[in-house]
Amino acid sequence: MNEAEADQQSGRALHPRAEGSKSRNEIRGYEERELEVIAFVLMAARFYLYLRFSKSGTKAKQIPDRVITAYMKRVTRGLKG
Repeated sequence: MNEAEADQQSGRALHPRAEGSKSRNEIRGYEERELEVIAFVLMAARFYLYLRFSKSGTKAKQIPDRVITAYMKRVTRGLKG
């Protein structure tokens, strides 16, 4: 089961961390109903980065720092509004 399946089965609207970030005004410019969409986009991105840069047969290898840096730039610049 992946993150998206686990959240879907739990029936919760927002992940507790997302609720906290929203209440601390760390995520601006999005309505609450849009945050579910953003969450699934981010989970999909993480999954495909794992497939491309980490998965190796039946084992996972360390994701290169350049991939993490690029992902975090996109996330922080895209969610700050």
